[in-house]
Amino acid sequence: MLALTSIAMNLSILRIP
Repeated sequence: MLALTSIAMNLSILRIP
């Protein structure tokens, strides 16, 4: 489940710009 959290965080960071 840690992988899912990592992906979600990465997507959030990429969506900022």
